[in-house]
Amino acid sequence: MMDYRRISLNIIYGSFILWVLGFILSQLVFILSFPMLMVYLMIYPYGAILLAIVLLIAGEKWLSEERIMAFVLLIPIMILIVIPYAQNQINVHLLEPNIQKIESHIDYRYLNFYPSTLDNSPQLIEYDRDSKLLTLNMIIVPMKFTDSVKGWEAMKVEDYPSYFINLLRIHYIRVAEDLEEVTLKADNLIINGYWGDKVIIQSYFKKEDNKYILVEPYPDLALVGENNKWYLEYEVDNVKSKVFVLNRSSEDFIKKIEILN
Repeated sequence: MMDYRRISLNIIYGSFILWVLGFILSQLVFILSFPMLMVYLMIYPYGAILLAIVLLIAGEKWLSEERIMAFVLLIPIMILIVIPYAQNQINVHLLEPNIQKIESHIDYRYLNFYPSTLDNSPQLIEYDRDSKLLTLNMIIVPMKFTDSVKGWEAMKVEDYPSYFINLLRIHYIRVAEDLEEVTLKADNLIINGYWGDKVIIQSYFKKEDNKYILVEPYPDLALVGENNKWYLEYEVDNVKSKVFVLNRSSEDFIKKIEILN
């Protein structure tokens, strides 16, 4: 008479061993070349949870083979989900901001999709341990930025100013959005927005509900077109100034940077 219980357990053992071997292989080679293995590695941990529930119900004793195997089947989900999540929470909430991670996050999430106009030579990110203040120095190289404008020829002329000021908002404000994915150690955040060597905008953020929220004093920056010349008008430290940007044929306009919370 066939022992279906033994056969079932052996199949479960085999599936678990196959996942362990596949996981080890994935740490050694590029597994995208093995799509079936990749799918198995991703799906198995969730199926293993269902199997664990079934085995817990089937086990008649706490130390029965079924119940021991049920706990073993939780290992894949611990490795792939629980442990990385716990490590990430420790990194985000307890450890000092990792400058390289923040730079990679900003580049990947925002700046990689737009023209490379930043000066990467200075220290772009600073953290003060005592005040728990994180400072991002976003330094735009004017010539790189204005040269990129020449590549907008496919866009309607009337849309240039809106796109221009939106790019500045991405560099000077939006880069703080979703920053909680990599760090929440700092209580306050400041973005110093440079146009060349001039600070033309300062954006202040405060940590609230595990996010960085833009707070007063709100940044004051506008792109202004007058007599076919574009300027950036700004206020920093209660001083109003303006800087020439480029010559560009257009109707007169004013485009203020948007403040969104």
